[in-house]
Amino acid sequence: MKYIPLTQHFETVAALYEKCATMSEQLEALQKQSTLSNGQLESEDTQQPLKNSPKPTEKQKIKQQKKQLDNIQIADRNDKMIEEKQKSQNTDNKIKKQIQKQQTQIVQFSCDHCNKTFETQKIYNKHIYQLKYREKQLKRKQKQQAKDAIQVEQPIKKGKKDNNNNKKTGISIELSL
Repeated sequence: MKYIPLTQHFETVAALYEKCATMSEQLEALQKQSTLSNGQLESEDTQQPLKNSPKPTEKQKIKQQKKQLDNIQIADRNDKMIEEKQKSQNTDNKIKKQIQKQQTQIVQFSCDHCNKTFETQKIYNKHIYQLKYREKQLKRKQKQQAKDAIQVEQPIKKGKKDNNNNKKTGISIELSL
């Protein structure tokens, strides 16, 4: 943002006041010309309405106010109607999307593993995930069983070595499983 000195602001305000003053002088001159053309002079202190111009009565003012209220009410109704149309179009679009989703979900999927058929892709994907999860669990169990078997076999081998060492020393230990 540029820095504008305060004196420049004062100068612009002064210029605006001058323009307003010239415009008000022009308006006064135009009003004097219009009053002079009708042949009547008006003083600035008391401005009386012209005899030729019709004086707005209270009834006319009330009618104008009623017309304005009617116009406002009509505009409000039009706005409400437009909003209702937009809402109905939005709901129609939502319904169409839901129908399209249902139509795409009705397609049947069949599993190669168990030959089951599923109505939606979501259920099919869930089934496939369960199969993969079960396979992983089985692999983990098999690995754990293999580790347990290896751990069980190692002490037995050590025991046999101990037996060989004990035979040399004359002490024997029997292990039974």
